[in-house]
Amino acid sequence: MDSLLDLLRGLGTVSAPELARMISSSPEMVEARLEYYVRSGYVRKTVFDAADCASGCDKCRGCVGKRRLSRPVVFWEVIKK
Repeated sequence: MDSLLDLLRGLGTVSAPELARMISSSPEMVEARLEYYVRSGYVRKTVFDAADCASGCDKCRGCVGKRRLSRPVVFWEVIKK
């Protein structure tokens, strides 16, 4: 369908800035394309509000070490193959 969607399929859950770096694009352009995929039913957008986090987790992308992020983190994942 599209190289961005194919890349997302291979990665699982990933942020728009990460995808933008991988394809040498801007996060805004990637997010616009991902929003199109959401409306088409191919992709799910998940917003993680780090302000509600209890911390203490090593694996969460919402935290940076022991510091919490002050803004929500948005992740994208393919839901329709």
